[in-house]
Amino acid sequence: MTAGLAVSDALFCVAVLPRAYIGASVFGFRRYDFRIVYAAYGDAVVNTFIVSSTWLTVATVTRLIW
Repeated sequence: MTAGLAVSDALFCVAVLPRAYIGASVFGFRRYDFRIVYAAYGDAVVNTFIVSSTWLTVATVTRLIW
């Protein structure tokens, strides 16, 4: 279970990393590229990894307590 937590945290870091390179001119380009896709779905992906990391932490602690 802790391996899943480590994977979730690592994927969270990977999902947040493009935020440093995507500026305000996301829709200033006529081509369909990664910046537009990340602007549309990036928050959902980051939220998914935050929630999964939280629930894996809760599950690990609950398992240790019981």
